[in-house]
Amino acid sequence: MGSKLGSMRSLRYNSESFLQTLCCGETHGKYEEEEEFLLEETDSPHIIIVTEIPLLGIPTMNDTNLYIQYMTHPPEITIRPRNLQVRANGIAAFYCAARGDPKPNIQWRKNGKRVSSMQSRYQVSGMESAAGPGANGAVLRIEPVRAQRDDATYECVAENGVGDAVTAIATLSVFEADKAPPGFPTISPPPTTMVVEVGHTATLPCQASGNPTPKVRWLWNSLPLDVAMNPRYALLNDKMLGALQIVKSEEEDQGKFECVAENSIGTEFSKPTSLYVKDNPPLGINTLKLEDIKESANYTCEAASVLGVIEATAEVKVQSLPGAPTDVRASEVTATTVRLAWSYNGPEEPQYYVIQYKPKYANQAYSEISGVITLYYSVTNLSPYTEYEMYVIAVNNIGRGPPSEPAVLTTGETGPGSAPRNVQVRPISSSTMVIQWDEPETPNGQVTPPTDELEHREVYLETVRYNCRAFLGTVVTMRIPHDHKDVVEDLYSFYNNIRYLSYKP
Repeated sequence: MGSKLGSMRSLRYNSESFLQTLCCGETHGKYEEEEEFLLEETDSPHIIIVTEIPLLGIPTMNDTNLYIQYMTHPPEITIRPRNLQVRANGIAAFYCAARGDPKPNIQWRKNGKRVSSMQSRYQVSGMESAAGPGANGAVLRIEPVRAQRDDATYECVAENGVGDAVTAIATLSVFEADKAPPGFPTISPPPTTMVVEVGHTATLPCQASGNPTPKVRWLWNSLPLDVAMNPRYALLNDKMLGALQIVKSEEEDQGKFECVAENSIGTEFSKPTSLYVKDNPPLGINTLKLEDIKESANYTCEAASVLGVIEATAEVKVQSLPGAPTDVRASEVTATTVRLAWSYNGPEEPQYYVIQYKPKYANQAYSEISGVITLYYSVTNLSPYTEYEMYVIAVNNIGRGPPSEPAVLTTGETGPGSAPRNVQVRPISSSTMVIQWDEPETPNGQVTPPTDELEHREVYLETVRYNCRAFLGTVVTMRIPHDHKDVVEDLYSFYNNIRYLSYKP
């Protein structure tokens, strides 16, 4: 019983005293506190079981005892995130809900690492209203999605301190925007805003296509919309496949609506449509609807009556995402740092810049430096002798603009970061041996190629002098400990040069 119901405490108590306690709020009897709270036994046939949720009746072998049992429930996932295949620069959203007692706390992980809601493209929000009674839910929304960077396994973790945490896993696959497979769903751009009067019908279009024909669902304020739960909502499946119709509109219908088209090839999210539901305007109110706005301007409204004329002016300011920085260039390159500079020619200065960089051929996410307010920045903690690509992105209050053209650079060389590997000694005659080795794992520079010029150094061992000749150019110090004297004497008896291979950082 304990394993099914979670943690449990039992209290055996005198029936008459306990019933009186329940009735009148008094405390009777004595008890001793152990792992289970055990009190004196009586011959009363009554059994009372008190639980947090729900009230359970549990059979007992001995009905002479009275039990109070406090029960908790470990978390159980009720809505599991689904695998997604989306297009780059689009949207991906995972939904997860779990129930338990206490109500579980839900976190998201990406490839085993916790996802923070502070990340600019990752939005973590609650969905308690859509999770069901006694449950808690969370949404992980990625916008815009980046190819390679967001290809990962995402994990919903629910825990409430009772038993072990439970998890549900989903994968995200991202296609390049121009390389989506045939049949991938597409959605014609919907209107960005829609206004309807209270009591009238609003129809939000969703012109989706794909092969196979995609299934259409809707989001309201980024949460799944259960059309069947509201009799005023309906999906149209005739000439406007997937359109959402709202009859007798109410103010509570206002919000951001998104259409989602999904088939076996992938999932596509539409641009949002903001629905506004307005009261019936009284007489004397007029509305100016602006379309295809291309420039900022001031608009003046005049109201006139027999008593005079009044006016009000509104400024319409057209603002878009910032453009890409230009002329990105690198200077003052060292083994671990580089000074990056760029230009910006947009109509308005961005709020700040973001620098993204990574080794050019590495299959890894870009490192990011945010909040740069100048047109230059020194990037540090780079790896020596590594080719990097670096981008600069401008940001304003609307969001991030497109990245710049990459600046490609190679950091400088330093001394080797590790010793040569696989050192081998091979005699080739009675008087000559060859010492060979492989390049270090972190050379931090380029190996010097072989040359025809041989340098000579003299090595003194005891009283014997040997010439040391290098095959690959630079000579390194050769040390032979005294305990190899027999080898030295053997070489002396035949006397010749000792040759070996060398490495130059």
